[in-house]
Amino acid sequence: MKKIFYSTICFLLILCSCRKAKVDDGKVRDYREKFYGNYNFIIRSSFYSAGQTSYDSVYTIGTIQKFEGYSTATGSNHSDVEHKLAVIYDPPIDFTSGQGYCNGMAFYTYNFMHPTVSLFGTLSYPELACYSHNTFAGKIEGDSIQIYSSRSSPSYSSSMNILGVRIH
Repeated sequence: MKKIFYSTICFLLILCSCRKAKVDDGKVRDYREKFYGNYNFIIRSSFYSAGQTSYDSVYTIGTIQKFEGYSTATGSNHSDVEHKLAVIYDPPIDFTSGQGYCNGMAFYTYNFMHPTVSLFGTLSYPELACYSHNTFAGKIEGDSIQIYSSRSSPSYSSSMNILGVRIH
């Protein structure tokens, strides 16, 4: 009888400890909130074309916020918005250039990105899967973010390394 009693108590304790995090208004907390904020960014980029290579470094202030999708005259993306962040790193955003497409979804990699973020801060960009010579990796940890992105073809290549620190 004691075994059943203790087993029931343990089960109830485990069940109570598995409750979702709640905010005061009763809504479930969005796990992406811990990544939101303003960041100081340094963006290092390189571009190679026709035998010429150029390098650039830009220091700017940007924002990481909730991604809610977007629609423009040339495309839209509302896919998987509950797992994406909007990374705005060189405002203002120009939605008239730099747009790519993959499986009907529009995406950007210049001035604005919307990567998928895991619960642990690992960043991925599924929209780049349509291109065989693209690389994307990123991580948000504590108050810092790092993103690396590159594209290449037989005639050109470009890469971008973004480092950011949250502004308190």
